[in-house]
Amino acid sequence: MRQLPLKGYGTFGRVFNQGKRFRATGLTAFVTFRPPDCVESHNEMHVGVTCRRGTKPAVMRNRIKRLLREAVRREIAPKAESLAIAEVILIWQHIPQRPQQLHLSRVCDSLKQLLHSIEKQHG
Repeated sequence: MRQLPLKGYGTFGRVFNQGKRFRATGLTAFVTFRPPDCVESHNEMHVGVTCRRGTKPAVMRNRIKRLLREAVRREIAPKAESLAIAEVILIWQHIPQRPQQLHLSRVCDSLKQLLHSIEKQHG
């Protein structure tokens, strides 16, 4: 599954409005699914990552985004084709005091919870 960045204000707005919301510990996702008869771009998934509004400093925002992208590569990308995920926006909600307090294992655990709820409702 090829992972492409989700860019543009209009694209984010469309996914927020038309996508289905899923929640896990510290993480919210908006997901749009491919129609069953759609064959084109079947091996592509557009991913947008962000964190809660007003997250400071920039070091924290950047660390959150890096960890979210890596967690997507490890957890979502292998399963995205079977779940027919076309686009996903991930929003990290829990901001620790220091960047070193947020670890990839915690982000991956939240993403696994999120995948489980997506599989239950859509799979």
